[in-house]
Amino acid sequence: MQSNVTTPPAVRGKRGIFYGWWIVAAGFLANFAYAEQFNTSYGVFIYELDRELSWGRTTLAGASTASRIPEALLASVLGPVVDRFGARWLMGLGGLLVGGAFLALSTIDQLWQLYLYKGVVMSVGSLCLGGYIGVTISNWFVARRGRAIAVITMGSFLATGAMPLAAAFMIDTWGWRQAWLAMGLLVWLLALPSVIVFRRRPEDMGLHPDGVRPEEARARPVVERERRRREALLAADVVWTRGEIVRTPVLWVMIFAWGLSQLAVTGTNLHLVSFVQGLGYPLVIAAAGLSLRATSALIGSPLWGLVVERIPINLAASVHFVCAAVAMLAFLLYPTPLGLISGLVLYGIAVAGAFVVQDTIWANYYGRMSLGLVRSIAMPLQTGLAALGPVVIGLLFDLSGNYQSAWLFLFSGFVLSAIVIQFSRPPRARRREAVGSRQ
Repeated sequence: MQSNVTTPPAVRGKRGIFYGWWIVAAGFLANFAYAEQFNTSYGVFIYELDRELSWGRTTLAGASTASRIPEALLASVLGPVVDRFGARWLMGLGGLLVGGAFLALSTIDQLWQLYLYKGVVMSVGSLCLGGYIGVTISNWFVARRGRAIAVITMGSFLATGAMPLAAAFMIDTWGWRQAWLAMGLLVWLLALPSVIVFRRRPEDMGLHPDGVRPEEARARPVVERERRRREALLAADVVWTRGEIVRTPVLWVMIFAWGLSQLAVTGTNLHLVSFVQGLGYPLVIAAAGLSLRATSALIGSPLWGLVVERIPINLAASVHFVCAAVAMLAFLLYPTPLGLISGLVLYGIAVAGAFVVQDTIWANYYGRMSLGLVRSIAMPLQTGLAALGPVVIGLLFDLSGNYQSAWLFLFSGFVLSAIVIQFSRPPRARRREAVGSRQ
């Protein structure tokens, strides 16, 4: 159903660049800003904070774990808001909060301030800023959903690779307080385009997903397989209730499969450097391992974007888990220089798949109209699993005296996830509502 909103000719997409790609560009910048607060950047500050403020490494790390609590609680209510009103102003609020939290962190001298600014304010802001970018992109793209999500994902991987080095340089040059101040200003600058550009759905502007009208899609000389794929994806655009969603078995399969993937990411973010150092390598080489993984993820993102558009999405998910499992196997059995490099590269590619495939499979399975609600149901549980990552891997290390048991645990989980998700099937909704009928 066509929206009655009058749209200026400049954005109708009949000629020139489809407006959705401007949203992708703004999403790339917003994802970079969102990733500034990841553990990979925060870890650079730990030594200086401990040296100057003497709060202890465990206490400093606890602020990062505590930040998962408000994020999980708030995630359960924001999804329906995004479905109804879009993520535009929510992301603007998130950018203000994250940037403001960085600025506030530059002034701390009490422990409660660290936990308030990083554990609460930044946590809430980061969810608002980055938690629903993929939902918006999935609303604007159907046939080209994979490549669009891949582009925005590259923003977070670029930040993951670049910001730790940039933060280290700023700390050495200006000090940790000025470094946090600069990072806060950068968040505000990068988040601004999303407020200007983002819109809920193309139908709200008189446009169509991918910038293609239905009659144009039918008239294009595409192969039969591509036509059927596009029609199947559009057919998934139905309205879901919360009760219907929680009764679909595939929801729970994906929650725990992707939750395990996030647990692995958060755990390795904290322990990977220690693992490499424990093998006898110097700190600079160990830290370079994180950069190698981030670089592999950055390169792997566009590849995954093409993969999810060309093979069944559950098969793409299984391939991701297999890549992650083989990487863990390399860490477990071949901790040689060649084995470590191979494992880091392969795991970086797998991490890229975790982001691209996950955002795509949720939209492909549940459609566009209730995607925010679906993600709001899944996100608290996935966030809880992600919060356990550093603790689980640390506990396995303490019990065994090495990281081999952790890699074996993750390998087994990834293999199981690959098998289970391969046999998952899209859910079926009981009722339908036309896209664009709710404003």
